[in-house]
Amino acid sequence: MCSCCSGVCNAWCGSTIVCCRTDSSDRHEQTASQHLQLCHGKGHRGVGEEPILWKICCQDCKVSKKLESILKTDLLQGKTNQEVAYIWTEHFRQKDAVCGIISVETYDKLHEVAMKYSCFVLPLPRDKGYEFIVLQFAGHEVHFTSLVNYQAYKENAPECLTLVHYPDLKEERGIVLMHGEYNKDILNAFEAQFLVNQLQLYYGSGDKERTALLEKFHQSPDQFKHMELVEHLEKLDLSVLSNKSEKEQQ
Repeated sequence: MCSCCSGVCNAWCGSTIVCCRTDSSDRHEQTASQHLQLCHGKGHRGVGEEPILWKICCQDCKVSKKLESILKTDLLQGKTNQEVAYIWTEHFRQKDAVCGIISVETYDKLHEVAMKYSCFVLPLPRDKGYEFIVLQFAGHEVHFTSLVNYQAYKENAPECLTLVHYPDLKEERGIVLMHGEYNKDILNAFEAQFLVNQLQLYYGSGDKERTALLEKFHQSPDQFKHMELVEHLEKLDLSVLSNKSEKEQQ
């Protein structure tokens, strides 16, 4: 049994929890989606109707962060989108952060899907298997925490990655800027970008099989199998995930 499996959920439901290892056995009856849906607070709600899994303010009472708060937008005047992408990337080059430029079409699709399926889990390759990361949309932000931490700390689980999308330039340029800050004690830069790119695959690509997994996670949790996520990941050329953000910026 791996380190995240203690046999009984540490949160409210008291059910058997999911194993994050590829060699998990059938005795782990509780799927990740069932665990997350059963173990949540009764407070604020995020995008759509899903409950907030940990302490994130809801969309209605949250003030969206403005682009001007982190970058002088005067620097972007008269620049092409390619030049904007360069300025944006350089701004975060020396920081523990990920960043990207998303087309308005891709972001609108991503946001539309998030309205229906505001939480999910993503597999992250580790040395001895996979660790599962919980994500929660809240407005134009996406918050990530490890399933292990969520099980241990419930709604107080520390975030390992926080993404913020800035739609300030949607109308003018047809792009959305994104940046994310990660906890370097939990993730490295590659792992943070890996999660971002998986997020785009599930929420922004329009892939029917991945959309079906989102739907199953929310609407038929008893049928959801976490290893399906791993199977989809292992079918990919992982270099596609690591290079995807660079292509978005070109």
